[in-house]
Amino acid sequence: MRYADFAANDPIFYNHHCFVDLTWELWRQKQQKDPKQRPLQYPPDFEKVKNIDGCKNEYTDILYQYAPRPTCSRTNRNCGSK
Repeated sequence: MRYADFAANDPIFYNHHCFVDLTWELWRQKQQKDPKQRPLQYPPDFEKVKNIDGCKNEYTDILYQYAPRPTCSRTNRNCGSK
């Protein structure tokens, strides 16, 4: 993934991109208090720029869902990770 022009041809790119997507989704879910209100909560002074479709939860609620990640520790070495 050293060169951006060829990054999509690198098999590691897909694993890396999936992890970035997972991290974004976990952060996004943690930030929202009420999922139904999220598409309506815009930053101030952004009247002309609205990403209402990109903020809806329908993309993650209907199309896909991440499985919970196993949590390993020194005391719990058999945590279900493969």
